[in-house]
Parts: sequence; C-alpha cells; structure tokens
Amino acid sequence: MGYAVRGGGKYILLICTVLSGISAIAGFAPGFGWVAQWLLFGYFCALYFKVIETSATGSDEAPEFPEISSLFEDVVQPAFKVIAISAVCFGPAYVYEMVSGNGEVAMITMGLKAFGYTYFPMAMMAVVCLGYLGAMSPHIVVPSILRAGGLYWLAVFLLGMLGLAEDFIAAQLSEMPLLFFVVMTLVGAYLLLTNGRILGIIYRERREEMNWV
Repeated sequence: MGYAVRGGGKYILLICTVLSGISAIAGFAPGFGWVAQWLLFGYFCALYFKVIETSATGSDEAPEFPEISSLFEDVVQPAFKVIAISAVCFGPAYVYEMVSGNGEVAMITMGLKAFGYTYFPMAMMAVVCLGYLGAMSPHIVVPSILRAGGLYWLAVFLLGMLGLAEDFIAAQLSEMPLLFFVVMTLVGAYLLLTNGRILGIIYRERREEMNWV
C-alpha cells in the first residue's frame, strides 16, 4: 500500500494529482476542453498500464512517466482498452439496472456487479500483459482466476476495500466542494498507482500457474 509514496512514487503521485485537477477543470472549459480531458484520461491509462507492467516484471519502484511517440498508440489505445474492459465487466449490471424497474431484481443487479468486480482485475491484467484486447475473453480470464487461487481473491478484496474507502471519503467531504476537489484528486491518483501495483504483483507471483506465455 506504500508503493505510491515510496521513492519516485511520491513525485508521480503529486504530478498525477495536479494533472487530475487540470483534467477536472478542463471538463468545464468551452470549446476543446473535453478533448484535453480525454487526452489526460488516456495518459493516465497509459501510466496505469506501465505500473502493471513494471510491477509484473519485478520492479518495486514506481516507473517513469510514459513517453508519447504516437498519440493514437500511446494515449488513445490505452483509453479505449480501459473503456472496453469496463464496459464488458460493468455494463451488464448498469444496463440491467436501467431496464428493470422494480426492487425484486436488486439481487440480480448485485450479482452482476459482483461479477464485474471479480472479472475486471484479471481481464485488465490479461490485456496489459498479453498485449491485445481479446485477452479479456472468458476462455483466458476464467481459468486464470481459478489458477491464481487465494492471492487473487485477496487482491479483489483489497481493491474492493479501496473503492469503499474512496466512496466513504467522498461522502464525508461532499458538502465541502474545494476540499472535496483537492482530496479526491489525491485519492484518485493514489488508487491509480496502488491498483496497478496490486495487479502487477498478482501476475508476478502467479505467472507460472496462469501459464499465459
């Protein structure tokens, strides 16, 4: 959990917090503000991928910021991959929740969300480590979840607790807009680095069991 504040991680955390703030402000700018916001989102996705990759290969230090040689490959593609994986994992729950109008389906919605939170980490690891979007398919992800064993379920639990902590902090600061903005950008940057670190460690520790390469 101290990865984001150790060594170069604290500088990345600080810069990510500043960029997150810029990204949030850019969304309110007229004209092409939304373009800047989405480009920053893509860059954060690229950084997230790099954290996973470096952690998976054994590094215990936060990586350098990703270099951009091609806007499409280095920014747009990572953003598209994150959106696609998120849509596959969490889309069914939100779509079902929208089209169903009564409380008796709440358990089904919760089940679909539980599936998403369980499937997402392994799907993300597979796409990043194997390098193609099709790696999130069930024939790769489901056996890998089973092979990763208890370590994977511990990671899912930790990621869930981090998400709940983020929601709790947001609820406590909801009536203090300025403090909410500052704290939540910092929390978001911390979660980006920590989430990627956890996924990278899972792959590093369970690489042989998952047998991807």
